[in-house]
Amino acid sequence: MELERFDRYILHHCLNVGGTAEVFQAATDEGRMVALRRLRPESKFSLSKRAEFRRGMEIQQRMQGPHVARVFELQMRRLIPFAIMEFVSGISLRQALIQKDPMIADWRNALHVFERILKGVGEIHRCGCMHLDLKPENLMLHPSGEIKILDFDLARSIPKQAEPLRSIDGTPAYLAPEILLRQPVDERSDIFALGILGYELFTGQKPVSGLKREEVLLAYSNFNLGFPSPLRLNPNLPRELSEVLLHCVSKNTERRYPAVPVILRDLRKIARPPLPSLPEATDPT
Repeated sequence: MELERFDRYILHHCLNVGGTAEVFQAATDEGRMVALRRLRPESKFSLSKRAEFRRGMEIQQRMQGPHVARVFELQMRRLIPFAIMEFVSGISLRQALIQKDPMIADWRNALHVFERILKGVGEIHRCGCMHLDLKPENLMLHPSGEIKILDFDLARSIPKQAEPLRSIDGTPAYLAPEILLRQPVDERSDIFALGILGYELFTGQKPVSGLKREEVLLAYSNFNLGFPSPLRLNPNLPRELSEVLLHCVSKNTERRYPAVPVILRDLRKIARPPLPSLPEATDPT
């Protein structure tokens, strides 16, 4: 079967297809492995989709930290914008959650992964941006436990003063109440999403269910005094970790953590018994 060529690259296989873009493992003629992310062809005549794709890739290209996938170049071919990025081996955090991967199966291992996610989001905020689409599908987990953050299509610059977004995009279950209610938004909306991610990592479930904006808002209204405690969902968690997650997902932005370094500071205070040994990889041969 002949492999598809796109511009100067050979497309090996599709890694992911999202609402805006598709990502391929690709290679140059010299054999250098990269990831090629391009706008979905059916959207190439949409000026708004093309602008959204390019804006997100330009924001990602500005990121210099080790926890964000690097963007090497941005190009256009036959009205389709595309980006050449570093190829990140591993699986998405969503896949790891489904498979109950050993790297996150125990809360102590999961805490190391969570801290790396936090550091990555901290890098984004230090660059003056907020991601606004943090979810397990947009996080790649390397076999070493390292994390790479992907998909900046919804990212925006942090405003000098919090302001409502022009449109409500993203996955409702990870969106902060102020986004869903069209209230002023700043980087603390990312911190809310981090709290939801933490619930999934440490308890195996989100604090609310629902696929639509209205369903999530209804669930929020049912928790006037806050979400159920992670400790109640997973009694093995340290109480301090449970309190950190609840602080992240406060519906009132003024009661939420103000910045990622403060979360990391509180996590460092948590006593950690020795980590269980991870199972050794088996030789497929």
